[in-house]
Amino acid sequence: HRMLDQMEEMLKLQEQFTSDVAHELRTPVAVVLAQCEYVTGKKLSEAETQEFIEVVYRQSGKMDMLIVQLLKLSRLDQDRMKLQYETLDLVEIVQSVCEEQQDKAVDKVTINIKIKEVFSRGDINLISIVILNLLTNAVKFSNPGGQIDVSTGEEGEWVYISVRDYGIGIDPEDLDHIFRRFYKCDKSRNAEGFGLGLPLSEKIAVKHGGKITVSSKKEKGSKFTLYLPNVQP
Repeated sequence: HRMLDQMEEMLKLQEQFTSDVAHELRTPVAVVLAQCEYVTGKKLSEAETQEFIEVVYRQSGKMDMLIVQLLKLSRLDQDRMKLQYETLDLVEIVQSVCEEQQDKAVDKVTINIKIKEVFSRGDINLISIVILNLLTNAVKFSNPGGQIDVSTGEEGEWVYISVRDYGIGIDPEDLDHIFRRFYKCDKSRNAEGFGLGLPLSEKIAVKHGGKITVSSKKEKGSKFTLYLPNVQP
């Protein structure tokens, strides 16, 4: 009976997952189809043609991002992604990601960096994805002109990278679900996302022997911390 219950639960999760994927793909596909139907048989001006291309390009980018994230999650789930292990200079990675995001969000937020030299071991590309996801979320949910604090440090056998914003925060009832795939706290918070960034980040952290913690207060902001094994160079 226990096995049957587990199989039933797995089938339900699979059905929900399939439904969520279809739902997320439906919107950009519908936009592209609508644009194509609109321009079919019409002689467009140069401005209209440019607008059509930009819309299709944006929506295609959304679909591509969703597919890439799903493929990464699938490969990690099935242990089919080969990690390229090397010594990670986390300060260097954090600085690089922060500088890139500050350039993009120069008019919205200020990113403050307080870093201490720390090292771990893992796949630099995957760890960069985690840091980028945490920082992107912090920027997205900050108030205009807000501050984001990014810090690194050591806690015993762990090194950490902490990203703290002072934005809209997360409702207490949502905190237990934010690492669930496709989970969205509400439509307004995640209008631009798919609800895959945090689940992917957590999966990468676990694959590296680490974890991600979160604390948040509504209208006070959120703090996400990536912990990785402390490895001296």
